[in-house]
Amino acid sequence: MKRVRRVALGPIAVLLVACGGRLDATPSASPDGATSATDAGTVGAVSDALVGQLLVTTEAFDGQLLERFSADLQPLPAPTPFACPGATARVGACCVFPPIPPIPSPAPGSGTGAANLGTNAGALALFDATSRTNVGTFDFGTGGYAGLPANYYATRWQPGDVLSVSAAGARIGAFTVSAPALSPPIVQLPPSLVATQDLKITWLPDPNAETMAIQIIDNDAGSVAIACSAPDSDGTFTVDASLFAAFKSGDLCEGAAYRETVRYAQTPTGRVALKSFGYGASFRASVK
Repeated sequence: MKRVRRVALGPIAVLLVACGGRLDATPSASPDGATSATDAGTVGAVSDALVGQLLVTTEAFDGQLLERFSADLQPLPAPTPFACPGATARVGACCVFPPIPPIPSPAPGSGTGAANLGTNAGALALFDATSRTNVGTFDFGTGGYAGLPANYYATRWQPGDVLSVSAAGARIGAFTVSAPALSPPIVQLPPSLVATQDLKITWLPDPNAETMAIQIIDNDAGSVAIACSAPDSDGTFTVDASLFAAFKSGDLCEGAAYRETVRYAQTPTGRVALKSFGYGASFRASVK
């Protein structure tokens, strides 16, 4: 089955910067005077700005789990709720977006030529606290964090395991933050969609997940997209028939779903987010 997640979830990726999440760590002074993130109370004034994010992904792919760990340690926009910027309509938990325009080609010489390699937080260590397994350690160098993103086609962790990321500390202070690995969602959808009827979508909630998101794209209608978001514990949402106005009989739709949970570590310069995702297998459906 064709994988659509990498390109199909553009609107949702913006809409769900972080829905929910809790602070796992706040800074405290260590014996040598350095500042690190622990579970103790906040010491001194700190910034709530996001100075980076760490991503752990558990994905259903070709009958197995594809797992990934990556780091993006640079200033990020503040988390925002599901607000559907750019949508043409919203009903309940779902929004519809106009056709996705092609990505413009930059004019020759317009680029800076300098990639953003992120900020040094010292060596990053990924540890499975449930199985007590060291998944990997990644050092910061001239090209950023060596070995990241790290893809694991052999299972390094299981859904439900608590994954912990520790940073030794450098320009971004030392911290430790943990989040559960999520199960890939199995979404119940009919093999065909009736554009004149409401569509009920259901799934089995994951007790460790905070939000559930799904996107349905009609490629034959110019990549018109419907994006929905709801608390994962709801187990269902309904796409109102009015959002299918641009979908035509005979069109082929593609889609994907993912669930997310977020935890934060506080450092002297700002917060670092650890985002855990569970991605389901992509799906196709025809329009009646």
